[in-house]
Amino acid sequence: MKKLCLLFALIVLSGISIYAQDTSIDSLYRTAEYKFPRIPPFASLFDSIASRSPQKLRLLQSKLDAMYNMGLVKKDWMNYISVSSSFNYGKGVGLGVAQTATGNVSSISNNTTSTYGGGIGMGFTLGAILNYGTKVKMAKIKVNQAQYELDVFLQEFRYKLFEQYTQLENDLEAFKATNLSIEMNNAQIIISEKQYRQGRIKLQELISARQSYDNAVVSFETLKRSCKLGIYYFEQLSGLDFQKYNNQIETK
Repeated sequence: MKKLCLLFALIVLSGISIYAQDTSIDSLYRTAEYKFPRIPPFASLFDSIASRSPQKLRLLQSKLDAMYNMGLVKKDWMNYISVSSSFNYGKGVGLGVAQTATGNVSSISNNTTSTYGGGIGMGFTLGAILNYGTKVKMAKIKVNQAQYELDVFLQEFRYKLFEQYTQLENDLEAFKATNLSIEMNNAQIIISEKQYRQGRIKLQELISARQSYDNAVVSFETLKRSCKLGIYYFEQLSGLDFQKYNNQIETK
């Protein structure tokens, strides 16, 4: 039993010694290798995302349709106005009789004539007059309803995006903190290994130092993946390249 414990201790120590002294492995977990771009301010990011949102565009189209319909309803009275015109052109024979001192004189004339005519007529039914105001009000209600749906969508969309934006900010900060934790735990492994060889600490303390390091590495990788997904998510929604955005800000 003692031999098995000794063998286990040697395996753990050799693994810890190699891991702690291998700088190439430790360098994989430094933030210098993973510099995430700064994310734009939420206000500008939201404006860009909202302008590309298919649902917002659909709601805007519904509002425009309601406004156009209201315009047509307001002009319904024009359907009850009629405009007419006429034009006649042709030749005609005219017979005239004139009375003179010597008697009646008849005359025949052959003339070309043209006549023009025009008129405006209005015909309203009682139902049309009574229902006109109601139709206009109903059309206005549809416009207001479309605006309300648009406002509700933008409010809920803003809250959802802000929640995800804040989570990304927290992940980026935690990512930096975890990197520091890795470096501290790595240094603690080296110190614990020396103390164990000197008989100043027990094996369990050395194993605990290694477990703390492994846990920090797992947290680091989890946060790194979460930050990458968050940045990719906002870049796809907004159509912005955060790295290019940062470069433009720095050059100004």
